[in-house]
Amino acid sequence: MEDTWVLDSRSEAHITPLKDIVKVTPQRMNVMLEMADGSTAPIAAAGRISISTEDIDTQLDDVHYILKLEVNLMSLDKLVCKGYTFKQLTYGNNHSILVMSPDRMTNFTVNLNDENIYVVEKPPALRDMIGCVMPNG
Repeated sequence: MEDTWVLDSRSEAHITPLKDIVKVTPQRMNVMLEMADGSTAPIAAAGRISISTEDIDTQLDDVHYILKLEVNLMSLDKLVCKGYTFKQLTYGNNHSILVMSPDRMTNFTVNLNDENIYVVEKPPALRDMIGCVMPNG
């Protein structure tokens, strides 16, 4: 689970149940987060994480540690607010999204799996990115 991150368009925060991957800043107030099922869970801590995808590390700030969660969630809204851009890629029956940082120094893909969930994958190869920008070249 540590290596698996799901891109979530409904999540208002980056969230993980794995305290050991978050460079933690303890919460001073009791902050609750509403979960998808309508229940609430306390945010035990928040901090920064580094997601290693092959040769590239992607830094996420303000990641909430919530023990109750069962999967790592990457918030699409948070990425948009930070200036990340997205390009949808479709080839055959495969659907992916290329996610690019504001400075274009960090890129990674999220692939649609068999359960219709976008999961963060390794960064695209340079040839794949060139093929996206220049389809005939």
